[in-house]
Amino acid sequence: MGKTLKTNSHEPQLDGSGRGVTVHLTACNTDEVPQGTVAYNPQQRTGEVAPEELFSSMEVITLQCPDEVIVDTGNDLLFDAGIFYLVDRVHRKSVDLFDRQGGYIGSVRAFGRSGAEYADISGVQPVDSLVAVYSYHNQALCYYDRQGGFVRRDSLAYQPLSLLEDGDGYWGYAGYSNTVPSRVVRMDPQGRITREYLPTAKIIPLMEMNSVFVPHGEELFIREALQRRIFRIDAAGELSTFLTFDFGRWNIPDTYFESDDPMQAAQKLMSSDFALMNRFMINNDFTVAEVGFNPNSDNGTSFSSIGVGHRGAWRWLRADREGPRALFFSAARALTPDSELVLLTDAERLAALKEACPTLVPDFQADTDNALVVLCRLKD
Repeated sequence: MGKTLKTNSHEPQLDGSGRGVTVHLTACNTDEVPQGTVAYNPQQRTGEVAPEELFSSMEVITLQCPDEVIVDTGNDLLFDAGIFYLVDRVHRKSVDLFDRQGGYIGSVRAFGRSGAEYADISGVQPVDSLVAVYSYHNQALCYYDRQGGFVRRDSLAYQPLSLLEDGDGYWGYAGYSNTVPSRVVRMDPQGRITREYLPTAKIIPLMEMNSVFVPHGEELFIREALQRRIFRIDAAGELSTFLTFDFGRWNIPDTYFESDDPMQAAQKLMSSDFALMNRFMINNDFTVAEVGFNPNSDNGTSFSSIGVGHRGAWRWLRADREGPRALFFSAARALTPDSELVLLTDAERLAALKEACPTLVPDFQADTDNALVVLCRLKD
């Protein structure tokens, strides 16, 4: 597969050692599910744990933002080599950089039409000491220094929805757009397609808010919101299924991808309970999935669960939109090499968790309006 960069758009730095990962994972109740399948039923609360059982400690970092930087806790957050990259693709169309203590470093804010600017932020990737911004509409990768100075622009021969550079070329995600008959493509240094993976299907496409590409060592993992499978491409470029998740009645049926009437299939899906694979993260010790559960309008409100796989066992932390665990609702952003789960949140939600878990949450400045980064160290 060639050399893999430390990070990708919307995912954290993982292993920089160049080693591949071999993880033997089994699910709870292994007698009832096929090997390689992780079973989690939110109704039965199978494998669910309290925050104190999942995390050994928490560290709170307040982002010291200048007046012009307004942080939405729904933004994406990358972590690479001691630097946080706050990605605002919608409002300011910027990337704001902070050090390990939350101190402000600089901003990439080059939204515009010139050759040194981008028309949109489709992905962000730290590359050495530069910030690479992929723009789908420009069909280009723009590089900036950490203070926002323009460095160079690489134009591509193909225009994927999201992009990962790995030093020897690119990985592109075509999704279900039917521009090519495959969802994932391998591209040469000029951005031309050289190999294709995962056939497309006749479905209503779902925009991927987070990167589908998760590099680790010499392997590449692929996460898609509508798929319960995590795919792996090894160093030889061969694709296989790494994990399959079973969420019971929340599973999106395989027939959804086989329907000849995509509009009807989408309408049926939206009227049912279904799960979305929002994020997938991996390092040498842990595998983490964040899953969003979306009930139909007659069946309650949405919630999310963080699943952590370690030494063959999986534990799940459920979070509703309200209540003490609202801190964890769709807040996970990255997994560090030191097995810290990175959350982006605010003081109000963290204070609610501290009241429920006083020994886990450290003292912090509760009256701040600044966004908070919380590093949650995973337990063995």
